[in-house]
Amino acid sequence: MSIGGRTVLEEANVFWIFQEEIKAINARRRALNRKREERGEPLRPELAEGFEHAGEVIEAVGLALSGGGMRSAAVCLGALQALNHNRALRNVDYLSTVSGGGYIGCSLTATMTKSGGEFVFGTAPTDPASKPLAQEISDTEAVGHIRNYSNYLMPGGFRDVLTAAAIVVRGLVANLGLILPILLLAAMLTIWANPDRSALLRPEVFGFSVEKYVLSRHFGVTLDLVLIALVWFFVWALYRSLLAPDKQSEFRTKLPSWGAGVLVLIAITFFLELQPFVVAGMFDVADVKAGVSSGVLLGLITSWIKTLAGIATPVAATVTLFRQQFGELLRAATAASGWSTQLAAFAVKAAVWIADCALPLLIWVIYLYLCYWGIINDKPINPIGAGTHTPWWLLAAANEVSTFIVGRVIDRPLTLLYLSSGLLLLLLSWLLTPNANSLHRLYRDRLSKAFSV
Repeated sequence: MSIGGRTVLEEANVFWIFQEEIKAINARRRALNRKREERGEPLRPELAEGFEHAGEVIEAVGLALSGGGMRSAAVCLGALQALNHNRALRNVDYLSTVSGGGYIGCSLTATMTKSGGEFVFGTAPTDPASKPLAQEISDTEAVGHIRNYSNYLMPGGFRDVLTAAAIVVRGLVANLGLILPILLLAAMLTIWANPDRSALLRPEVFGFSVEKYVLSRHFGVTLDLVLIALVWFFVWALYRSLLAPDKQSEFRTKLPSWGAGVLVLIAITFFLELQPFVVAGMFDVADVKAGVSSGVLLGLITSWIKTLAGIATPVAATVTLFRQQFGELLRAATAASGWSTQLAAFAVKAAVWIADCALPLLIWVIYLYLCYWGIINDKPINPIGAGTHTPWWLLAAANEVSTFIVGRVIDRPLTLLYLSSGLLLLLLSWLLTPNANSLHRLYRDRLSKAFSV
């Protein structure tokens, strides 16, 4: 059974909560009148008797404190002081807060509980007949501290800007320390599977030739999986079609999940086979720059990837910098129907989508360069020479690491450098605690400092 969309039990709970609220309000009002009587102030007749039954109407007063971080806490504090100075705060029965207003709201309820209902952030006029003046509101040392820290992220000016920038850089470096070991180890495996430029275009897996098992030189394993998947999906369709009609509604198997797994396997295989294809294009781009004719298609695809990463990065920075304005534009487009507004909203959504792709693209480009620098260029048509595509400082570091670990410079020192550096960073990354280097800590620490004297 339901009453107004609620069950009888829910309705009883609402009635009980409402009745308890009334009792709490009446208890506070009676205590307030007793204090007024002790101070010789006039009583409020409408509060003297109270309302004992939940069915009667209460002329309750509510106060809402808005959000907005430390600034809203400081603004709401001023509003509370003004209400108290005008002897209106004592008439408030309900208090609702959100976000930054919750800080001063919690402070208000905590201090008034300790002080027996007295407002501790300022004094009200003792003479009820006196006209309140704004300049008579006085701040305590604690309140002055809150006001001074209303700009809590940068309370000290330029010095805090520098420390905040240092904290942001620290967080970026810490996040890089989490991602870089994975990139180094992945690049090491790629170089191990494709030690030289010629191996990039040979159908082999870690030196094992699969040329006679694949249909194409490029993306051969992916094409094999696609053909096998087509046969599997067709057999599945036949099996489903030949089922008796009375059993089809009861038919439940894991075949749909297996089908989804097949699609995921094809996508992963395609992405893995794409890496040597793109890295080979990086060598072709270098050949074109050196004036040597080479594969145009591979170089074109690689150039597109670099261009997309170069475009997405500034777009991501712009979206991050003007995210509030973009959000307001999207909200306006939701309410409006004009073609110009809708076009602007589409442009904003496209910018957000591009910004979402910026970081994955940037990480992918870093991985590609790590592979490109570690793979030996064994093509004799390259007049620049083998190994010269790798930065000198990276080769020098790889030789030093090889000498330190093995005692001599090995043939492919970058592989050892990537392996040792990746394992070391992976070990150190386990020492980083969650959110230890995020902006959440900057916000939390400086906000807590604003509320501590």
